[in-house]
Amino acid sequence: MRGPVSVSHGVLAALTVLAVLPCLGEGLMLYDLGELVYFADAVGDRQIPGRDYAINAYGPGRYFLLAGLWELLGRNFFVVWGLFLALRLAITATSWEIS
Repeated sequence: MRGPVSVSHGVLAALTVLAVLPCLGEGLMLYDLGELVYFADAVGDRQIPGRDYAINAYGPGRYFLLAGLWELLGRNFFVVWGLFLALRLAITATSWEIS
């Protein structure tokens, strides 16, 4: 029974990439990219959230994730867009399974 599930997730992933890829990095963003980069840079500079800079309501997890990815893959926006695409793929797959 794993075959049809894998195929459906593959089709969903392909459709998600086709829908999201042209829009990455353009248009209205429902998050503040400047804030994301600022706090990820602060984490990358080994500053402590809450001590060296104020934190927001979201918590520092996303900033640690992006700072770690920048450390591994280099600091550029392709890493940010790749992260956003991966998150959208995970949300699509999870939503499919829940429904």
